[in-house]
Amino acid sequence: MRKNFLLAIFLALITGFKLNIGLNVNIQFSEPIKFNYEKEFIHKLSNLKKTKEVEHLLSNQEWIQGYVYKKFYFKSDYIFIEQSVPIGVLNNEFFLAKNKNIFPVDSTSNSLPRFRVPESKIDELINLFLFIDDKVQKKQIFISEINYDFGSGWEIILNNKQKIIFARTMTSQSMERFQILMRYLYANNLNPSIIDMRNKSGAALKYGN
Repeated sequence: MRKNFLLAIFLALITGFKLNIGLNVNIQFSEPIKFNYEKEFIHKLSNLKKTKEVEHLLSNQEWIQGYVYKKFYFKSDYIFIEQSVPIGVLNNEFFLAKNKNIFPVDSTSNSLPRFRVPESKIDELINLFLFIDDKVQKKQIFISEINYDFGSGWEIILNNKQKIIFARTMTSQSMERFQILMRYLYANNLNPSIIDMRNKSGAALKYGN
């Protein structure tokens, strides 16, 4: 679970920040603190008195992707934490990170997309989320929901109420067709309410409600 120390420091200097806790320890995170589970962790950490307790707490956080705990004799100890950052909420129960890490949801989940997807489809879900998110964010649009139905396939709902539908099995061809279609829609300032990619010969577009 330990990461290369020099690499950890380099990443922390780019994206993290530092705070002091008990036991004369400096702690640094790879990403800004945003979620309640991170704040609760910091609170627990600040009350610990032994290094073994700190190590136990670090190793039992499902949201921690990796950490470095460096101990020094004549100066403060150092902890670097690399977080698993949630991309959405899975089935109203779990945070889901793009590294496939799953951990219990808390009240800070409200701003994240909702995923109603079987756990057997997590790999496909993450690939689909990252693919769609990359394409729509260029227009300041964000994913609100991704749903999967064994009969009708994938349904993506964006924050502008636009709906995108893919077949049950995602293919490189359908993704390539979607990229071409999005470039065409953006170039012509078109905004269909439904984009249905299940037809192998092309896409079906619907405008209006």
